[in-house]
Amino acid sequence: MIYENSNPLLIPRLLEMAKTIPDLPIPELEKMLIGGISSTNTKIFVEEKGEEIRGFLFCSIEGFDGQDACFVQVCAIKPTNEENNIGFELLNRVKLWAKEKNLEYIYFITKRNAKGFEKKYHFKYYGTVLRKKLEE
Repeated sequence: MIYENSNPLLIPRLLEMAKTIPDLPIPELEKMLIGGISSTNTKIFVEEKGEEIRGFLFCSIEGFDGQDACFVQVCAIKPTNEENNIGFELLNRVKLWAKEKNLEYIYFITKRNAKGFEKKYHFKYYGTVLRKKLEE
């Protein structure tokens, strides 16, 4: 079952799942999730079966290319035989919410090979993200 999370008591369980994502800054994610519960510009969708959380997706509305767009901030899915369905269903919930908000695009940044996301979820290559740490 997929639902929208509005329960702050669930955040520690989501953070535990997010720890499987390499190089993800968990303290920053915790702040984002806590703030996201009460914001109208964010959504946290959770997939749960029984008492087991099998996946979650956190997205927010951000400005990009001069317009508001939906950004997938974090998506974590526990590997299972139903993993493909979980990803599609979480993304479908995001699409519905983005349409409700009159957004035209969904973006995400991945450190993994993007080819799978292009093929499986029909995302298109749009650009390259570069990063530079500012010296103190």
